[in-house]
Amino acid sequence: MKCLMCGKEFKRHSCNQKFCSNKGRNNCKDRYHNKNRLKLSEARFKYLGYKSEEEFFEKKFVYCDFQDDF
Repeated sequence: MKCLMCGKEFKRHSCNQKFCSNKGRNNCKDRYHNKNRLKLSEARFKYLGYKSEEEFFEKKFVYCDFQDDF
């Protein structure tokens, strides 16, 4: 089987294993879930009351627009 994060071939120890490593620092399981942490589905956006991903990020995070003339 191939690891979902790094693509390395590994032998599964159980039927649920999807990553080659789960121990130590920067293991594939943690890196995979941390990478995909901010991805939300369209249904989740609608449930939270936002029309799009852009609206969610505009209201959730602070952006600085540097369009003023200095």
